[in-house]
Amino acid sequence: MENLNFIMMKKIYAYLVTICISTLITTNAYCQPWSFSQKVVAIDRLIGQDAFGQFVALNEDYALISSWANDLDANGQNNIDDAGAVYLYQKSEAGVWTFLKKIVASDRTLYDGFGYGVAVDGNYAVIGAPFEGAGFYESAGAFYVFENKNGNFTEKQKLFAPDREYLDEFGWKIAISGDWIIVGSSRDDEDENGENTILGAGSAYLYHRIGNDWVFTQKILASDRGEVGDSFGHSVAISGDFAAIAAISNKDSGSVYIFKNVGGVWTEMQKLRGIDAGGFGRSVTMKGNRLIVGSGGNNSNGNEYTGSAYIFENINGLWTKIQRIEASDGREEDGFGFDIDLEGDYIVVGAASQHYDENNQNYSVSTTGASYIYQKNTEGVWTEVQKIVAPDRSITDWFDQYHYPQYFGIGVCISGGDILCGANVESYDENGENYIKESGAAYFFQ
Repeated sequence: MENLNFIMMKKIYAYLVTICISTLITTNAYCQPWSFSQKVVAIDRLIGQDAFGQFVALNEDYALISSWANDLDANGQNNIDDAGAVYLYQKSEAGVWTFLKKIVASDRTLYDGFGYGVAVDGNYAVIGAPFEGAGFYESAGAFYVFENKNGNFTEKQKLFAPDREYLDEFGWKIAISGDWIIVGSSRDDEDENGENTILGAGSAYLYHRIGNDWVFTQKILASDRGEVGDSFGHSVAISGDFAAIAAISNKDSGSVYIFKNVGGVWTEMQKLRGIDAGGFGRSVTMKGNRLIVGSGGNNSNGNEYTGSAYIFENINGLWTKIQRIEASDGREEDGFGFDIDLEGDYIVVGAASQHYDENNQNYSVSTTGASYIYQKNTEGVWTEVQKIVAPDRSITDWFDQYHYPQYFGIGVCISGGDILCGANVESYDENGENYIKESGAAYFFQ
């Protein structure tokens, strides 16, 4: 009998050990921590307020970091105010990001804002220049297509809206998926026929790759277009045969419109709304059958303008709200959801105006910023798993003579297990030295 009891105890012990190990493995897989790996700044930083890091894009081993207010050409010469630039980095096998090239427009001119929008997919990168144009076409806008050939991104095309007009700011936001590009023009006033003027109603344009060329295909508008300042096209996303276009001021609180490609014609299928007081659609990202929408408004604790994000999934052709997420330590005017990105079962959300560190401690008067990482668990619930901040965030109080904001999280993206967060008003280089006011920086996490 004693031997039998001993055997039973051994079996129970073995079972419990197995359960513990299984739980440990599951927990570690679920809560993969991201660690800071690298800080980068413009290799030719000389003058402040370049906005380096305000817009970022990742595609596996390549990173694009915008500096839309940059004044210098690819060689760091020929000053043209706010002509703009984009810095290209490549990840080595050892996981180190190395500067490859500074990309500028071949026809750069004054105040173009080249880089105000950036996106990359496959071998193509698209870069917006919403303030391009002069005279009758001042800030009419344009965008550029670059092709990656053996690691060298070269300018392939410059494209305009076919009905470009003064102050349309075409190229304000831009996205690419496969053979399709969508471009926002949130200040556009006319419909698809150049008629029915409504100031700031907004529009979006679709371009399709035919052979080696990208060709304008369609101008799309909200089906209920009718209010001044709706800003349709404020943010855009595209994935496969679906596109999402935000009208951030529609009905005051904002709306997101879903379009579907049916035989080459993009048709409105659905209009999405949030429960927030404003800012629904200030950022959108779409991958496969999942759409994430950043929003302003209050959080569940009543803090004003903290921000939130909505998760939608395409279920049998109907985009359905799955969950609304917000920061666990959200406070007033954090800017949560100003930018957002998605990969697989992970979401990263920027909150560029956050004032606390990753442990919700060490308050800083300066808007240092933060980003939040969410993961979908086995029950299908999205849970906050980590808050990340710049490792060199400055801690200042009201008695400090100087405040050093960073806006870490103003731009965020995730790809291949890497997270990139921009901080467009960071003032120090990668070593925490050589102060240049608000020159900008970007931080990699792995």
